[in-house]
Amino acid sequence: MKISVPDTLEKYIRKTEHAVRHFYSGLDSCWSYYQEALEHWDISQVNEPLTLERKEKLDKYLSLAGKYFNLKLSESMFAGAILQMAYMAIRLYSKNTVVPTTCTKFVRPT
Repeated sequence: MKISVPDTLEKYIRKTEHAVRHFYSGLDSCWSYYQEALEHWDISQVNEPLTLERKEKLDKYLSLAGKYFNLKLSESMFAGAILQMAYMAIRLYSKNTVVPTTCTKFVRPT
């Protein structure tokens, strides 16, 4: 079976949508650990006495935040895959032939 490049941007998006949705789900799954961590600790109360209940909440926060930070490489992979999909779409389907003057500082001459 030969895989060929879709001939329009619309077809490219349709053909890659399944993967892109999974990439975004992957990002969400990583970020969900930190969102949950924030439910257990309020940084504005950092100067208050550390009661047993607050220590348990801090421990839960640190555990979940640690899981999130341990997933940073995975998070970077998901984000990179999304950027790669966008890069390929631009490379394959962009009709621009001139770099706008407002963007020349971001683009190296070819």
